Amino acid sequence: MNSSWNYKSLLSTGIRDSYSTSTNQKITLSNGIAGYFILMSLFYIGISIAVMPIILPYALASMVLYILVPILNKSGYNLISRYIAATIPSIVCFFIHISIIKVSEPIIAGLYLIQVSMLVLPWILFDGKEKVHLFITFALCALLIVLVRPLNGLIEPSNSINSELVSQPWMEIIFTLTSFSILVVSLYILQRTNSNTEKENDKLILLAGLKKEEFKANEDKLNKYIEEIELTQVEDKKREWANNGLAKFADILRTQQDDIQKSYDTIISFLVKYLEANQAGLFIVEEKNDTTKHIQLKSCYAYERKKYLAREIEIGEGLIGQCYLEKDIIYLTDVPQNYVTITSGIGASTPRAVLIVPLILNDEVFGIIELASFKPFEKYQIDFLIKAGENTAATISNLKTNERTKLLLEESQQQSEEMRAQEEEMRQNMEEMQATQEELSRKSEEIQNFLDASKAQEDKIRQNLDETKALQERTTRSLAEKIVELKVKDDVLDITTVLSEADVNGDILFANQKLSELSKYTIAEIIGKPHRTFRHPDMPKELFKLFWIALKKGETFKAIIKNKAKDGSHFWVDGCFVPIKDAKGTILKYVGASYHIESDAIALQMYNAQAKRLGLPEMK
Repeated sequence: MNSSWNYKSLLSTGIRDSYSTSTNQKITLSNGIAGYFILMSLFYIGISIAVMPIILPYALASMVLYILVPILNKSGYNLISRYIAATIPSIVCFFIHISIIKVSEPIIAGLYLIQVSMLVLPWILFDGKEKVHLFITFALCALLIVLVRPLNGLIEPSNSINSELVSQPWMEIIFTLTSFSILVVSLYILQRTNSNTEKENDKLILLAGLKKEEFKANEDKLNKYIEEIELTQVEDKKREWANNGLAKFADILRTQQDDIQKSYDTIISFLVKYLEANQAGLFIVEEKNDTTKHIQLKSCYAYERKKYLAREIEIGEGLIGQCYLEKDIIYLTDVPQNYVTITSGIGASTPRAVLIVPLILNDEVFGIIELASFKPFEKYQIDFLIKAGENTAATISNLKTNERTKLLLEESQQQSEEMRAQEEEMRQNMEEMQATQEELSRKSEEIQNFLDASKAQEDKIRQNLDETKALQERTTRSLAEKIVELKVKDDVLDITTVLSEADVNGDILFANQKLSELSKYTIAEIIGKPHRTFRHPDMPKELFKLFWIALKKGETFKAIIKNKAKDGSHFWVDGCFVPIKDAKGTILKYVGASYHIESDAIALQMYNAQAKRLGLPEMK
């Protein structure tokens, strides 16, 4: 067990995992040959001690060199070790041969046979890939065989050597057995190596089969991954298409807020072109009175040509009315023949798909979009239209709110003018009353002087006094009623609109309750402060430069603005700021009326559209 372990240890000396299989096999071969020749050296050391001392140095030298072979392999010098294992046996045998025979004597056939058998060693230790090393070692061994006779007298044989001893049959047998053992051991080592190589090849074939299966599995995974990537790219293109569409749509919504009908036409035109539809209609929910609603067609397009139609739909009537009630999309791919037709210059046809989408914001339906197309709508197109519908609903809500705010502001300004006229009238009445009182006082003195003279004149004066008092009471009552009416309107504005007034330097002169509520400042804290008190750090300074340039030119300025509250929070407004001038055109102050945008997402979208239009940085 121990010898087997030592033999295996000797064979594996110098083998490394980092080497190739071929290199490790050659190291094993060199170690095996070195082990064999170490034993052979020991054998010939014994013979030299017994009968032939002259070969003892060669036997010892060869044993030392053979011991170096595994040591060199262990140190990583496997090429040198193979050179030693392939050539040293021939070199030693050559020197022994020329040392033990004289010039006149014939060569020893046994030793000659040993040298010839050693020609197999280079072929064992070097393969066809190492042609240079194989040629050098084989040529050296062959040259030494050829040079035995020419160099026979190079080393003078010892006189103590008996030529007959070397020529004895038993010595010839030893030499013959030695050459035979060299061939047998070489073939055995080579066979063992080939057997191990075959086993390694079988393992490699098995491993190759497993790798092939693994490669096939990896190929399937790769194909699946490629399919997933392709699907992802398709989805990315769809998302990019939707995002670009929403960005363009938001820009359209932001820039088309002055004319509500023009906004409706632009919205429906963009959707028809972007979705490559053939016909579309935009229906808006309107109020007949405070309690009754109906759906009215505001804009429609067919083959990019506008058709003006007057159409009203009651709640729950047809698919449009049902869509309003259910607050969900309706998608038809089997369109009835008489439902709708798309007309062109050569005739009319029934569309393949009809898509009806409610415009919902905060669970309230503001309108409905109906699209008809000869092509089916993809899911990503439907999702895009749903998101665009939300933005449209927000825009419609803002447009209606702005319209109501504008009407309230105009009504408030009209009432203010009326109040000023009434105040002027009351002032004149008061002056007249004061003059009347003075006149009455003067007349009272005259009456007092003539009281005894004219009783009838006294009654007339009393009657005039009563009429004056009644006139004063009526004037006071009318003024109180106007004050109450203005107070109600101011309360309405406080609820719906952020109102403020500022002097030409931007210092606040007036602020209503709505501004106090949003900014979390009291009205007393706001009065006298500059407008920049509410400036949020996210807002670019360039916007406010445009703001003041427009106002100082006497122009109205509209903007989406993010303001900072007292507690550090923020609130968005859609503001309209107007300069107030005197009769000469001199700016006296600035009046601002703003609508609070409750949704940060909508406000951010509206602001970024504004920033893009004005060339300002967008906000994340």
